[in-house]
This record gives sequence, C-alpha cells and structure tokens, in this order.
Amino acid sequence: MDPTILHEEIHRFYIQPREDVGFWAPYLMNSDYTQKEHPIHGLGKSSPEDILTAAKKALALNPSLDADTLKRSLVDGSYGDSEIDFKAIDCSGFTYYVLDGVLQKSYGERLAKYLSVPKAHVLNGAYNLGEWKNAYSLSNEEANSLPEDIPMDWVVRNFKRKPVNLCRVAGLVSDYSSIGIDFESARVGDLVHMSTPGSDVPHVAIVIYKEKGLLKMAHSSRADENDPGGVRIDELYFDGSDYNTTKLDKPRTIKGLRRLKVLN
Repeated sequence: MDPTILHEEIHRFYIQPREDVGFWAPYLMNSDYTQKEHPIHGLGKSSPEDILTAAKKALALNPSLDADTLKRSLVDGSYGDSEIDFKAIDCSGFTYYVLDGVLQKSYGERLAKYLSVPKAHVLNGAYNLGEWKNAYSLSNEEANSLPEDIPMDWVVRNFKRKPVNLCRVAGLVSDYSSIGIDFESARVGDLVHMSTPGSDVPHVAIVIYKEKGLLKMAHSSRADENDPGGVRIDELYFDGSDYNTTKLDKPRTIKGLRRLKVLN
C-alpha cells in the first residue's frame, strides 16, 4: 500500500470550514440512538464531505464559533437541521472510507466487494426494519440458507443499503474479510482489532507506520461520553510478548492484528 495515498485519505477527515477554523472529524456511535422511537440512520458514518458541509453551515449560523465548540455542536443534535446534526464518524466508518478510497485510487476497486455483513445484522434488518423489508422480501427458506458472513455486495444490491452504513468491526475482522497476522508481519494498512475492558464494544484502527516495537495507528474514538473525540493518531508498543497500551486514548485490550484479504 502506498503510504502517501493512505495519509491523503486519512487527512480528508481534517475538517477546515474556514481558514482560521479546523479540527479532526468528531466521533459518534449509533448505539446511543438505536432504541429511540424514530432512530436516526447512518450515525457515525458521515463522509468527510458531509461533515465539512455541516461545519460550514453551522459557522454561517454562528461565525464566532471556535473549532472545539463547532466540533462539539455537530454531534449534540441541537440545530434541528438534518444537514448539520449528528455529522461524525465512528471507528468502522472511518476505516471504511479510508480504505475504500485507497482501493479506488490504487486499484480501481471498491471495498464493499471484499467485506461481509454478519447474518444476525441482515436478519434484523430483513425482519424488523421497514426500509429493508420494502426493498427485498427475504423468505424463511432463504434466511435459513444464508451463511454467517454474508457478502456485503449481496446485501447492498438486494436491500438497497449504503455500504458504509453496513460496515461494522465484526465485518472487517471476520475470517471472510481478513486474516490474522502477528506483530512482526504487520505493515501499513493492516488493522488493529481492540476492545474496551469491561465492555463488549469492539474497536478497530488502521496501521499507518511501523518500526521495531511500535505501531502508529489512525482511528476514530472518544475517551468518554463527554468527549467529542474523533479521528486521532495513537501509538501502540510491543515488547516481543505483550502490547503496551498506555499511550492510547483509553484502556484497550488488543484482540489481534488483521489484514484485509484484498490487501494481502
């Protein structure tokens, strides 16, 4: 993978709506809203272009906003405007946009062709969500025959979904989409699969630099619910037997390193 192209795709998430105002795209995870009566679709999957448009519109409404206040305002839902509210990126959304961009520029390929969607996710949509059911009627016989990892292309084509909205950590690190690797084999473009201690919420980051005992990784994250978080670069150390995660934004458990098969 060409590191220059990778860094170009990452830096698309540096949002600069005005010469004197710039910030890394904020973080938002959709689980905070999925239980609402009228859930908001596509949370945590905003493109850098959508985030930039939202930031420009918010600044037009209040030109005195500084970068941090503007960044926070994009995720708090206070504008009452769908073109501004909840414009942010989660870890899997960030990974999807960046690596999809790299594949397009380097090979003329799209990432969705090489990813999977967990069967449970597809069945939930097919049976419970109106937009899914209206797009495609999944019979019980067909549902029973689906594999545990369903090709994302099939889901996009049949249920008329946006690929990035289907992208989850589980799909990126599944054996369908990627292979496990050790630290010594790691290279730029590989994935770091993590979790938060005491939580079953998975997390993923992209390796952007490697030297002996060190990986630098780009990801979208937040320290806690009061932190707008967002895209950031962190360092992960390895002493030959264990990972040192003290330089990360929050305590993490390293579950392993993965390489997308399309990049192998």
